[in-house]
Amino acid sequence: MLLISQAMLRSSGNARKPAKSDTLSIGDVAARTGLAVSAIRFYEDRGLIRAIRSPAGHRLFRRSTIRRLSFIRICQQLGYSLAEIESQLEQLPNGRNPTEADWQGSRRASLSNWTSGSLA
Repeated sequence: MLLISQAMLRSSGNARKPAKSDTLSIGDVAARTGLAVSAIRFYEDRGLIRAIRSPAGHRLFRRSTIRRLSFIRICQQLGYSLAEIESQLEQLPNGRNPTEADWQGSRRASLSNWTSGSLA
């Protein structure tokens, strides 16, 4: 699991328009993350992830969206609410994806909350 997380952290989202090969369909994202397509749509509707629309109107996601979804899922498993996760993601500049330092910060905060009993 650690190797997968580190590999996901190495990819970076940037501001350029993604090439077709840089994008995944919603079905591909679902297959790679284990999330239901409806959950991915829900996260998009909440503004936690962003999709680009193909000329036909299909949702396309940058490959880096997988890392963002992983961050969301892990935070949920640690007991954070979607509102708390959304607040943390909003603090990232220009909507960038979480980095290794962000993961470490979330882990430390979670351990602190767990030991103080605030995630009961």
